[in-house]
Amino acid sequence: MEISETIAERLESLLSDVCSSFADTSSKFKDIRNAARGGSTDAPDVTENFQDALLLKQKLDLLEAGAVTGSCEPSLPILARILHCEYLLYSIYAETPMRYNPFLSHWVEVIQRLDRKPESMEISKITSKSMSWPLIHRVRVLLVQQILHADTLMRISHQSPRDLLETLSELELMHFVLDDFVRILEDEDIYERSQSPEAQSTTGSTAQSSYKISTGSQSNSQIDIPIDNTKEGILRRIKESSHPVETADKIIARLPVDLNTLELLTGLLQNGTLESLRVDSLNPIRNYIQHGLRHIEKMGQRQTVIPDTSLYESNDSIQEQGEVGREAQRRSVKLLVLFMRNLVRKALIPPEELYYEIQEICVRYMWIREVRDFRAFMEGMG
Repeated sequence: MEISETIAERLESLLSDVCSSFADTSSKFKDIRNAARGGSTDAPDVTENFQDALLLKQKLDLLEAGAVTGSCEPSLPILARILHCEYLLYSIYAETPMRYNPFLSHWVEVIQRLDRKPESMEISKITSKSMSWPLIHRVRVLLVQQILHADTLMRISHQSPRDLLETLSELELMHFVLDDFVRILEDEDIYERSQSPEAQSTTGSTAQSSYKISTGSQSNSQIDIPIDNTKEGILRRIKESSHPVETADKIIARLPVDLNTLELLTGLLQNGTLESLRVDSLNPIRNYIQHGLRHIEKMGQRQTVIPDTSLYESNDSIQEQGEVGREAQRRSVKLLVLFMRNLVRKALIPPEELYYEIQEICVRYMWIREVRDFRAFMEGMG
């Protein structure tokens, strides 16, 4: 939905309200959404939910960037905006099981990055006047923990950001184990599956891509396994696998977003190669696009250096090899758009099968001209 300036102002005012409870803010947000839809009281459709959620996520990204660059001073209204955005992301998908919530990875990463109490913070002396970014991160982690354990969320849903801040000294942040949530993300191919028990730590480590295996020695050392991502190498591994469907899914989903890969996948689809191996091509291709979108999202996040690393867990989880930054992100988006456009134009995959992926890339990266052209192309097909 398109949000008018008046409604955008109401939203900013709502998010900055330090005294409004999270439940009340959620109710008022619903009214704002209805107003943006011409006063309709019908439940928003999937596209509207996703667009509104992305708007909130983008606001969080801007606030985090402001914390890093120093352009955003910590304050109680800033805390309110962050907490209300997190709670509203939850409220939009409150009826969706956490396994399928599109923002589960976001909440997991919030805890991984920020779940650390700075040594200088004296919880018993917290007031709104002692606002700092470490304190804001502390309160944010508390809220996100409650969101992930929705059965305990009712304890604070009727509190305001000011209430949550003032009672922080009375609330002990739980020792939060992320293993179950990381495992969900691995099962959904959002994270790449860890290769060893040590890789699945409770906090501060995301399951990462690894082409290494344990040698089984006492030192638990690892050896590199060369990966053949040529067409012949990929098809050989699928043919030799006792589970060709799962193998094709895992191999293709983790291929890089580059011209060679796009040409390879397009050729496999045009020639019906995967089907000849009794593999439905839809799931591997959809997983490849989803995995590419998650990687591209992290490329933009990795361009900034966090000045105070004491506030964050190890950044190892996002230090993958390859280009990072806005320009590299732009190039990868353009390649992925080119691929998706070819899939639709050549009728290799029905566009409705890529509905969510198309919606995400068209909303999240609207600032890229090729994405705007792609959206116009898709709308012209309607």
